[in-house]
Amino acid sequence: MLKKEDSFTDFYAPPSGATIKADEYEFYNQIKNFPDMTKQEIIDSLPNGWTVKGRMPDAHLYDESGNFRGRLDPPDKVTLYDHIHLYDYYNKKTPKQNILYDIDLNKVPYNAEYGYIPTKK
Repeated sequence: MLKKEDSFTDFYAPPSGATIKADEYEFYNQIKNFPDMTKQEIIDSLPNGWTVKGRMPDAHLYDESGNFRGRLDPPDKVTLYDHIHLYDYYNKKTPKQNILYDIDLNKVPYNAEYGYIPTKK
């Protein structure tokens, strides 16, 4: 789990060397609770400055710098449950290089099943 003294370079893509803000620390440390939270509860817990684009059931999460940080998704053919993807690194042009977080904040490949964190319907 994140510690307040951890830097973004350990757990979060740019900006390099920046320290994690308290509300982002709280957000990431509640990931283990996401399976018991609705999508709206997750949205309501976003750090200050983060925005949501799109409509439910698909919503995209952006940090205050406009970086794509996550996606709330409905069930689909492969993932049969509501879920969230949280990105450490995201590049639309090279999706196979994208890096997700799992429920324990481990960095995992873009297509790893454990990068699909369940949420409550």
